[in-house]
Amino acid sequence: MDYPQNFVVMQEPSTLPDNRPALVHRVRFQTRTLAASQFADLEPPKLKIEVFAAAPGSLREWLQTFNKLPTSAEVVAFNVAGAREALHVSDRRLLAPNSFYYVSSSRFVYALTPLDETGTLMVQSFRLLN
Repeated sequence: MDYPQNFVVMQEPSTLPDNRPALVHRVRFQTRTLAASQFADLEPPKLKIEVFAAAPGSLREWLQTFNKLPTSAEVVAFNVAGAREALHVSDRRLLAPNSFYYVSSSRFVYALTPLDETGTLMVQSFRLLN
């Protein structure tokens, strides 16, 4: 994945938040200046990537099972190299973030949440490697 030179990967706590579904891994990108400040963990990241274990069935079914597909959301399929499925879910009722990208492989579901246009550009460079 490509990201701007002034961005860094945030250090993760030793224990990830208790989510449903359970997080396997998480990566957060933030501007270097904000990441070095005392407010780093209070501000939403410019891009957050969460990794979950995949389940049998379609990506849409996975999203519905874990309440990640609001009835008001617009859902559009998109392509990601190496992915089984990819869906963009947007909910304009939310302020920000309101755009969520889900990518599935045989083993994992990746949830990419950009906060702004730079985060969205980073999502466009996301690829799965075999």
